[in-house]
Amino acid sequence: MAKFFTMLKKPDVSIEEVFIPINVQERIEKSIIFPFKSPTIQEGTENVGHVLLYGEPGTGKTHLANAITTELSHVTCFSLSFYELKNDRVLRNLFSQARLKKPAIIFLDDVEVISVTGTDEGKKIASKFLLQLQGSSNNSTEGVLIVGMTNKPWKLDPTVLNCFPVRIEIPLPADKERFDILKHQLKGIDIDLSDKELLEIVKRTHGFTGADIVILVRDALLQPVRLIQRATHYVKVQETTANDQQVAEEKWAPCSSDTPGAVAMTWSDLKEDQISLPKLKMDDLLKSLSTTHPSTDDEYHGAIAKFTKDYGN
Repeated sequence: MAKFFTMLKKPDVSIEEVFIPINVQERIEKSIIFPFKSPTIQEGTENVGHVLLYGEPGTGKTHLANAITTELSHVTCFSLSFYELKNDRVLRNLFSQARLKKPAIIFLDDVEVISVTGTDEGKKIASKFLLQLQGSSNNSTEGVLIVGMTNKPWKLDPTVLNCFPVRIEIPLPADKERFDILKHQLKGIDIDLSDKELLEIVKRTHGFTGADIVILVRDALLQPVRLIQRATHYVKVQETTANDQQVAEEKWAPCSSDTPGAVAMTWSDLKEDQISLPKLKMDDLLKSLSTTHPSTDDEYHGAIAKFTKDYGN
């Protein structure tokens, strides 16, 4: 069963591409990455202790786990939700495999369920999990790090919190991170957008999570496609191919009926390779922004902020 939870290394995922504040990245490196890269903790590095990563949904906790896994190529990493710890056998197997293959990290999502489970079986699993987490002479967690992840840290009771001495908030992306996420999502896309226009989108996406911005960009990328599907007229244009020869090809671009050279037709009258896809423009992002909204609200922001004030470190 534990093999099912083993994470695959993804060489295309780096911690720099998670787009979190530099101070948060440094804490991740000190608390999780550096201790596994040296047999002794370097001076100034936090003591090894189980880590709680918390923050609003869509701030990149799962993506961060993938980046850490890739960074620590020699460490065996497991990933699962607390909901998947269905019985004592799964729990024991997970920890025995982690100890057998240490150094190891167990990324446990929905960790707040430990404190709120209502069934007798759930309470039994939660109790045994805490015993495993705390370790003993027979079941030491030396060489095994538990990284708990949650969107609702305020549901964790003090007993569970004490098992996670290192608590790191993965915050909503600030202006810099939102700009970086936009640039990353638009990498390799044919756009007609200036950095000044992107900064205007940054201002209008205050309160968005990283996942919200990804959704915004993906919807905006469909706007040129929708334009093609709606168009009733097309005009011939010269489009340069993206190769070393720079050959100009004649294609059809959507246009208004009064455009010189416009021909009445629809996209279904053309082959796919005959259509010139318009570049992504500011208007496309603005249209998508009018129907894309933050996935969390001020009440959620407040609950996270209160937890950080009371229990974060």
